[in-house]
Amino acid sequence: FNLALFLHRRQRNTEALDIIDQALERKPEAAYLVLKGDILTALGQPAAGRLQHQDAISRAPDPATQSSWALGWLA
Repeated sequence: FNLALFLHRRQRNTEALDIIDQALERKPEAAYLVLKGDILTALGQPAAGRLQHQDAISRAPDPATQSSWALGWLA
Protein backbone atom coordinates (compact mmCIF):
# COMPACT_ATOMS: atom_id res chain seq x y z
CA PHE A 1 0.00 0.00 0.00
CA ASN A 2 2.65 2.51 0.99
CA LEU A 3 4.66 1.90 -2.15
CA ALA A 4 1.55 2.36 -4.31
CA LEU A 5 0.78 5.62 -2.50
CA PHE A 6 4.38 6.79 -2.98
CA LEU A 7 4.26 6.03 -6.71
CA HIS A 8 0.83 7.63 -7.14
CA ARG A 9 2.00 10.85 -5.47
CA ARG A 10 4.82 10.97 -8.02
CA GLN A 11 2.45 10.42 -10.97
CA ARG A 12 3.86 6.94 -11.61
CA ASN A 13 0.33 5.61 -11.76
CA THR A 14 0.81 2.58 -13.99
CA GLU A 15 3.35 1.21 -11.52
CA ALA A 16 1.14 2.23 -8.61
CA LEU A 17 -1.80 0.31 -10.09
CA ASP A 18 0.24 -2.89 -10.31
CA ILE A 19 1.35 -2.52 -6.69
CA ILE A 20 -2.11 -1.71 -5.29
CA ASP A 21 -3.58 -4.70 -7.14
CA GLN A 22 -1.01 -6.93 -5.43
CA ALA A 23 -1.85 -5.36 -2.06
CA LEU A 24 -5.56 -5.91 -2.63
CA GLU A 25 -4.96 -9.60 -3.32
CA ARG A 26 -3.35 -9.91 0.12
CA LYS A 27 -5.60 -7.58 2.09
CA PRO A 28 -8.78 -6.21 0.46
CA GLU A 29 -9.34 -3.18 2.71
CA ALA A 30 -11.51 -0.18 1.93
CA ALA A 31 -8.56 2.23 2.07
CA TYR A 32 -6.78 0.20 -0.59
CA LEU A 33 -9.84 0.42 -2.85
CA VAL A 34 -9.94 4.19 -2.37
CA LEU A 35 -6.32 4.46 -3.44
CA LYS A 36 -6.98 2.24 -6.45
CA GLY A 37 -9.88 4.50 -7.39
CA ASP A 38 -7.64 7.55 -7.14
CA ILE A 39 -5.00 5.85 -9.30
CA LEU A 40 -7.52 4.84 -11.96
CA THR A 41 -8.89 8.37 -12.06
CA ALA A 42 -5.36 9.73 -12.49
CA LEU A 43 -4.90 7.29 -15.38
CA GLY A 44 -7.91 8.84 -17.15
CA GLN A 45 -10.45 6.21 -16.08
CA PRO A 46 -12.84 8.22 -13.87
CA ALA A 47 -15.76 5.79 -14.18
CA ALA A 48 -13.59 2.86 -13.05
CA GLY A 49 -12.21 5.02 -10.26
CA ARG A 50 -15.71 5.91 -9.09
CA LEU A 51 -16.65 2.22 -8.98
CA GLN A 52 -13.66 1.51 -6.74
CA HIS A 53 -14.68 4.35 -4.42
CA GLN A 54 -18.25 3.05 -4.25
CA ASP A 55 -16.96 -0.46 -3.53
CA ALA A 56 -14.78 0.92 -0.74
CA ILE A 57 -17.73 2.64 0.90
CA SER A 58 -19.94 -0.44 0.61
CA ARG A 59 -17.26 -2.62 2.23
CA ALA A 60 -16.53 -0.26 5.09
CA PRO A 61 -17.52 -1.80 8.40
CA ASP A 62 -19.20 0.09 11.23
CA PRO A 63 -17.39 3.45 11.56
CA ALA A 64 -17.38 3.12 15.35
CA THR A 65 -15.02 0.16 15.02
CA GLN A 66 -12.58 1.85 12.64
CA SER A 67 -9.30 3.60 13.34
CA SER A 68 -8.86 7.27 12.51
CA TRP A 69 -6.52 6.20 9.70
CA ALA A 70 -9.15 3.98 8.07
CA LEU A 71 -11.87 6.61 8.45
CA GLY A 72 -9.60 9.23 6.92
CA TRP A 73 -9.46 7.27 3.68
CA LEU A 74 -13.22 7.13 3.48
CA ALA A 75 -13.74 10.84 4.04
